[in-house]
Parts: sequence; structure tokens; C-alpha cells
Amino acid sequence: MKVKRVTFSAGNKRGFTLIELLIVMVIAVAIITVAVPRFSRSIDTVRLHQAARESAAFLRLSRNSAVVHSGPVAVEIDAGERQLYVAATGNSYLLPPQISVSFPDESDHYPDVRRTILFHADGSSTGGRLSLDSDKRSQQITIDWLTGRVSIE
Repeated sequence: MKVKRVTFSAGNKRGFTLIELLIVMVIAVAIITVAVPRFSRSIDTVRLHQAARESAAFLRLSRNSAVVHSGPVAVEIDAGERQLYVAATGNSYLLPPQISVSFPDESDHYPDVRRTILFHADGSSTGGRLSLDSDKRSQQITIDWLTGRVSIE
């Protein structure tokens, strides 16, 4: 029976060289450098959309409360505190810290302003528009004066 003699030399070894590993590391760092900022921007966008949906839901709840209780409900929007508040019930919604609120129909010279939207028993309202802003993105919430309908644009 013949026995094969196996010898190992530099040509027979399998594995990666240091240069190959460094190239892979450089490519991985380049991909991560590009991907992380995009990921954080998408998280900010999700937070903004979530805040817009929750703010609109708060306004719709206030409108429904006015209709159900057959009386007016006033929602105070405080841009400085980033808060929506109903004094009669004590309900409030505080926007996340990275999101601000403004009133696009009015002058932006006064960032710490308060506006009140009044929902009537018949479902109508005083109407208005507010903008939720985060970095360079914004979501508009419109309250129709005739129907009291709250929509996100």
C-alpha cells in the first residue's frame, strides 16, 4: 500500500492575505458610512409622520367630543411648548423634542405663539392649518372650517 506524502508549502495554504482582509474592511467602512446617515434620516421621517398622525387623531377626538357632548371644544396649540391641549378635559398631546409646530398661514416671526381651534357641536370648526417640522421635512395638518374634517397633507 502506497502512502501519499503531503507537504505544505506557501502555495498550498488556503486562506486570506492581509491585503485581501484590508480591502474588505475598507469596503465595509465605506458602505456603513453611506448607510448610517440615510437610516437616521428615515427614522426622523417616521417620527414626523407618527407625530402628524397622533396630532390629527387628537384633533379628531376633540371634534368628536364636541359633537357627542353637543358643546364647543377648544383645542389650544402652543408652538413654544410644542403641545396641543384641551382645557375643558385636561387632555393634551406633547410633540416629540425634535419636532416643532408652526402656523403656515401666519407670520413665522413669532415662534412662541398660541392658536386656538374651536370645534362646534355641529362638527364645524374655526379651521386652520398647522405645520409639524423636523429638519428639512414637514407635514401639514389642515382643519376644514365648514366640516371640521382633519386631514394630513
